[in-house]
Amino acid sequence: MRAPQFHGCTLLAVSTLIPLMLVAACADTPAAPDAAPSAAGASIMRQARGSGNACVTNPTTVVGDEASLDAAVNAAQPGTVIAIRGTIAVQASVLLFTPDVTLTCAALGDGLAWGGPGATGGLVFVLGNGDAIQGLALDATGGMWATETGITDGTRFQFNTVTCGNSCAIWSGTRNALVTDNVVIQPHSGGSGLHFQTTIDGTRIERNTITALVPTGNSTFGAIRPRDGTDVVVADNVISGPWSNGISAVNMNRSTFERNVITGPRQFGFVLNISVPALNVPSTGNSATANRVTDAGVAGFSLAHACFNVFHGNPSLGTTPTAFLLAVTTGGNVVDGTAGASVDHGALDCDGDGQPDPNRVSGTVSHVH
Repeated sequence: MRAPQFHGCTLLAVSTLIPLMLVAACADTPAAPDAAPSAAGASIMRQARGSGNACVTNPTTVVGDEASLDAAVNAAQPGTVIAIRGTIAVQASVLLFTPDVTLTCAALGDGLAWGGPGATGGLVFVLGNGDAIQGLALDATGGMWATETGITDGTRFQFNTVTCGNSCAIWSGTRNALVTDNVVIQPHSGGSGLHFQTTIDGTRIERNTITALVPTGNSTFGAIRPRDGTDVVVADNVISGPWSNGISAVNMNRSTFERNVITGPRQFGFVLNISVPALNVPSTGNSATANRVTDAGVAGFSLAHACFNVFHGNPSLGTTPTAFLLAVTTGGNVVDGTAGASVDHGALDCDGDGQPDPNRVSGTVSHVH
């Protein structure tokens, strides 16, 4: 069974398979695919392929071509482990719809690539609770995503090497997803990196290495785009290269951002609610600790529409001109243990008592109300 070839808001018009995902997919819609990578970018991708892979041993079945892969996916039962041998060039997305199925490699470097131009979906479309993609080399060059994951609970994406298409991978409406230990390379001037949106509660995004080879990313997106989640963890990721932003979070609450290392973003290392109109309930209860931003173009950290969040020990280093920017729509936030100068415009009444709740920003800071 194949996934229909579409993405973003076009889903609204054509899909009846997963109607709940359609609204989610329209929250953020990156642009269409662009051209193939440069020769230098292709060389780096070849070196990285397989570097983070960990194949699942003792698979249920091993496949080496698209027809066999389709047959194995269609016949899969919960607990099935399908291993790919070599690189299968697919003409359409592989659809994982049975729960608790694992797609993995037979040997390091095995995986999937687009076999034709103009592919606009993901190499794999994940729709089953508990499904896993582990240890694959996924080359989305010429297409949109390496993987798309719909409304699910408990899916896993681990130890994969991703060569991005226009964007890298998307999770929409995915509770308790585990996205860890992946190597992600973006050689295109694309739209988004690892992109999460619309009820991603309990998701963990950890220990991923995400590299841009060229200036890339929509101005509101970034290497990691977590949106609309509670109790999300984004930790120990290494982000480098000229992404638009390192971590661009929107409408996040009670979530944790810690020990992420971000180098070279064109705008912000970490940004909360970029270009978002005033929210009825600002993002609150988030904690950011020991994140390090180096050589950001505008500021290390930027906050808007945010109340009662805590930022502790987050240095902005190198050529980063400003450590923290706090918009007028912020209040009651605590910022300490920073390096560099900060600008605080915060004047929001967060607790509804008719008085602004000042941010508490330590170090060198300009207060502008």
